[in-house]
Amino acid sequence: MAVFIGLAACGKKADPVPPRLVVPRAITDLKIDIRPGARYLVWSIPAENTDGSRPAELKGFSIFSKTLKQGDEGCVFCDEGFDLLAEVNFPRPKQGYIESGMVYYPLPLIPRDLLQAIKVVSRNNHGWQSKASNKIKVYGYEPLDPPKPLTCEPGAAIVTLNWKKPLPDKSTGEQVKVYGYRVYRQDASQKWQLITPEVITDLSYVDVGLKDWQSYRYAITAISIFQGTPWESRRSIPISVVPGDYTPPAPVAEFTAFPFQGGVQLAWQANQEPDLQIYRIHKYEVESGRSYVLEVPPTTTDYLDVQVMPNRHYVYRISALDASARHNESPLSPEKRVFIK
Repeated sequence: MAVFIGLAACGKKADPVPPRLVVPRAITDLKIDIRPGARYLVWSIPAENTDGSRPAELKGFSIFSKTLKQGDEGCVFCDEGFDLLAEVNFPRPKQGYIESGMVYYPLPLIPRDLLQAIKVVSRNNHGWQSKASNKIKVYGYEPLDPPKPLTCEPGAAIVTLNWKKPLPDKSTGEQVKVYGYRVYRQDASQKWQLITPEVITDLSYVDVGLKDWQSYRYAITAISIFQGTPWESRRSIPISVVPGDYTPPAPVAEFTAFPFQGGVQLAWQANQEPDLQIYRIHKYEVESGRSYVLEVPPTTTDYLDVQVMPNRHYVYRISALDASARHNESPLSPEKRVFIK
């Protein structure tokens, strides 16, 4: 018995095995997100471990990829052939960023004739890895040129943008198939903001609800898809604009002037602008060379000028001004000459 016990004690001791391996749950929503001139791998940060405990113990993530020629895709999602592409530290990655519980990692440019299969695993503080995420494939594609030229037309609290389709590819002469566009705006914060979360297909866009007389910058990008993989061009050359009411009232119609009761009677047809503020009467006395400006309320359609002298010639013209910050003034009406006897 002693010998048996001694022999048993001399056997090799096995490595310790944890009674239950607890790792973060597998990532299930790995996808591609596009930004101007770049593509990002995006996935949710696991919230719990495989045993249901929270929060998930995370040290970082490992990205694995394998590269194939386009057209040679028979085993694109087979487990064999994946190599480490990058390590992403958590919670402070050296590349990319974390936002709203999602990890964003910039994907290196893939040559046009290749594709990559990609998967991600989580790592905990012990170095144990989770199961692999869902696998995705990303096709290489030549960068797009942005639409140009971008033009804009300011209005009261709005800006209307217009652009043209991207030009054909210079090297191949082929017209890039574009399925939509994105519009970006930069305000006083100096940060570019995507203002069209849904890709638009028109060659114009109206941005509303802006602050008049505040400067904004705009840029546009083109969106294309190749083999199911999206790509976004870099931003177009930015254009600056200041929204506001730049439109003057219409010229005052049917303006007349004639001697009446020792003065000059002026009359005109009312303008229809809802933001009309005043009428401005321009008066010129020929003999003295003096000029005068008279202003009357927008509800007025006649005015008796009694500040005149006998044997003098007077010239009258009228304009309309709106209530905007610029006080846009209409063109002057044709002049009316009156002689006071």
